[in-house]
Amino acid sequence: PDRSAHPSLYEVKKVYQYVKFTSENQKSGKITLTNNYDFTNLSDYDFSWKLMENGIQIAKGKLPELDVAPHNSKEIQLDLPELTNTNAEYFLNFFVSTKTTSALIPENFILAYEQFQLTDYASPVFENALEGISVSKENNTIKVHGDGFEIGFNSGNGKLVSLDYGYGNIIKKGPSTNFWRAPTDNDFGYNMPLKLKMWKEATVNQNLVGFKVNSNGGKKVMEVAKLSNNPFKVKNDLKFIATYELPAVNGSVVTTYGINDKGEILVTNQLNGIDEALPILPRFGNNFIIDNAYKNVTWYGRGAHENYQDRKTSALVGLYRAKVEDLYFEYIRPQENGYRTDVRTLSFTNDDGQGVLIAAPTFFGFSAHHQYNSDFDEGEKKQQRHAFDIPKRDLININIDHSQMGVGGDNSWGLMPHKKYQIPAANLSFSFMIQPLH
Repeated sequence: PDRSAHPSLYEVKKVYQYVKFTSENQKSGKITLTNNYDFTNLSDYDFSWKLMENGIQIAKGKLPELDVAPHNSKEIQLDLPELTNTNAEYFLNFFVSTKTTSALIPENFILAYEQFQLTDYASPVFENALEGISVSKENNTIKVHGDGFEIGFNSGNGKLVSLDYGYGNIIKKGPSTNFWRAPTDNDFGYNMPLKLKMWKEATVNQNLVGFKVNSNGGKKVMEVAKLSNNPFKVKNDLKFIATYELPAVNGSVVTTYGINDKGEILVTNQLNGIDEALPILPRFGNNFIIDNAYKNVTWYGRGAHENYQDRKTSALVGLYRAKVEDLYFEYIRPQENGYRTDVRTLSFTNDDGQGVLIAAPTFFGFSAHHQYNSDFDEGEKKQQRHAFDIPKRDLININIDHSQMGVGGDNSWGLMPHKKYQIPAANLSFSFMIQPLH
């Protein structure tokens, strides 16, 4: 190994920082600083702030020298500009940095930081407009035609098989419900591959028991297998509903695809019949694969480094860009990696800016790799592989999640993630929307 720091080191630094920030009314710009150093006055450091609108910096400032003795606090007042965009989400980012170079630390090195949310995020709304949409059947494929798009479903397995917004089919493998993650070092410590293996089986074994088309406010419901080859126009709404048995957990999942005349797809996953006595879920979401051309990733959420729900305070909410290959963190032993949480929007585009935008009614998590999830999975026991054993494939494998359980770390030989970072078995539901980018 090259001894480079793991992403968890960012969290260690954040949690251990000696300057703490609190605010009872952050929108007012009033911030209380607490100096937890034993011997250092905060006058030794520079203080600055940035105002972010939907992840983009719109204002910044520096504070005059602050005299805060060790183990003392001080309230400061920032002169923030007016938050004029009522539809935007605003954050205030606060930083403490070094004034000069010392033996080990360079000038302008960030020692402490905090982020305050000033306004709420407004989630996008799926609109059920359907002007000019028609549905047809061609052999084993059900096609939805609209102005500038074509969407296809396999009538035999209920999967989305094509998504064409005028620049070719993006989809290599349509969404499927996913409950599993490649075990981490900490997961092996409490024997997760065996304790939770029914959720891996539930991911792999999903049996289609029904596939219907629902339109006109539910007045027109047909089994897909009985559709004729004659195209028909759609009014009011259009939904494809696929129901899968999950024999490993004696439950089922209903995946619904709502489509509108913009070519947007609202994907909803609803679990049914899940016994709450079952073991916790490693994750709950969708996995799908797109063409390798769409390797430019932009997300509005936590970053830029890898983060998980119990390891995310160091990752500020912002607008970040990366190539798919740069999202992969090469742990010495292959395992779950490269995750981002509290995501608002996510896009995958080609070099011409064409692609898809993913959004959801609630914050979601995502990962994207040039590898299958299974490439990082060593099975029930560690195989002691290394990063060079992992292939780079000509595809983009995407996970869009309601949630993924925390990675833990109190110890690595028996303790699970804390309960508040677990996903109890229940009849969970999760939706996200796929939109075209031209």
